[in-house]
Amino acid sequence: MSRQKNIGVVCVALLLGASFAMNTQAEIYKKVLPDGSVVFTDDPKEGGQKIDVPPLPIIGFPKKADPKAAATTSSDKRDKKEPTDSASGFYKSFTVSEPTADSAMRANDGSVNVTLSLQPPLDTKKAHKIVFILDGKPVTQPATGLATTLEGLDRGSHTVSAEVRDSQGAVLKAADPVIFHVLRYIPPAK
Repeated sequence: MSRQKNIGVVCVALLLGASFAMNTQAEIYKKVLPDGSVVFTDDPKEGGQKIDVPPLPIIGFPKKADPKAAATTSSDKRDKKEPTDSASGFYKSFTVSEPTADSAMRANDGSVNVTLSLQPPLDTKKAHKIVFILDGKPVTQPATGLATTLEGLDRGSHTVSAEVRDSQGAVLKAADPVIFHVLRYIPPAK
């Protein structure tokens, strides 16, 4: 196919796309020039042939799901107990401070330090505890510390998060997951 014909095809696609996007019924004309190139336009030219463009069907998009409803109907069935007290709205901010999002960590022994930030501080009087989550699975017993060291991680990408749980194990607040990458040298086998 010659370059001029390619340009003609691109022009047709652009014109058709523009007419669909504007949802108008503009008339489109096609003309073949003496050198064989094709021109498409919305201006009737001498010798131009009118092209009928069918209207684009309108497709509706499904409504966005409520994230709170999705969390309760999720296929993730980690022991989701209801909070036993009104502390579920008590914690305003809970984040993974270290490692940072999309960071690459050199860890030849597979050890990575994880640090959390929680505001207000953990309410130990109500027996609230922290559980660290690695790649979607709890990796620590409930404790009161905001830092831990994950050990024996394979090289590659991992996701870390944490949850504040009440005395019955119900999740009060979850930190957004952070993806990080472990760089680990493994010597070749001899």
